[in-house]
Amino acid sequence: MDPVLREAQLYEWAQENVIERVLVRQEALNSSIEVPEYEVETVLRNLKRQQGGEKKFYKSLGISPEDEPVVKEDIRLQLQMERLIESVREQVPVPDEDEIEKYYEENKSSLTTGETVHVAQIVRKIVEPGEEADTHQKLEEALQKIEQGADFFEVAREYSSVKEDKIDLGYITRGTYSEALESVAFAMQPGEISDIFSTGANLHIIKVLDKKNTGSLDQVRDQVAEMLFNERKKETVEEYLDSLKEKATIKKN
Repeated sequence: MDPVLREAQLYEWAQENVIERVLVRQEALNSSIEVPEYEVETVLRNLKRQQGGEKKFYKSLGISPEDEPVVKEDIRLQLQMERLIESVREQVPVPDEDEIEKYYEENKSSLTTGETVHVAQIVRKIVEPGEEADTHQKLEEALQKIEQGADFFEVAREYSSVKEDKIDLGYITRGTYSEALESVAFAMQPGEISDIFSTGANLHIIKVLDKKNTGSLDQVRDQVAEMLFNERKKETVEEYLDSLKEKATIKKN
């Protein structure tokens, strides 16, 4: 964009923001919204604390403590303005199921991330060249115990050479771990346990605990509902501000 046009656009946006704030301020002043004194005091106390104390607070504003009543009235008005806008937002209805499904179908590509698997592992590092045979033998012992009915996680804690929090990898997506591990994991079904395989510096046995496609409607329903609700709130506030501007007499320089 041409720098002159961009500057003009930014100036216009700034003017609009000022106008909207002035109009909301006027509506708040004319409203019956009440703000208890203790809430004003709480905000003032927090502002002073954030500035490092009362003296620094007044110094930052360029005023004296005698001007505190004016500061409190400004705080009260700000709280009234916030409540006025919140009262507009509260009029927005919660999205219904049809709206959620429609939004999901129209935006499915951005809401889904593909298949994921929940993986736990027994892993041993090959520390020195030539140790692979010994490491493999250790994992054969581990695999035999599992096949005989031992708990996978108990065996993993006994035989893995990594910390316990590295045993359960959680849900993984493609591109997160090594190609060798992912090719095995995504080919398995929940409950299955792999043979021993290598990822280069490590030997692994993995168990797939769960498998699902992320981004199904059931999985993102709450997310979609929240997105729709927030979008609708924003639109409603914008419509409210537009209605104030339509009723007002505005002179721009």
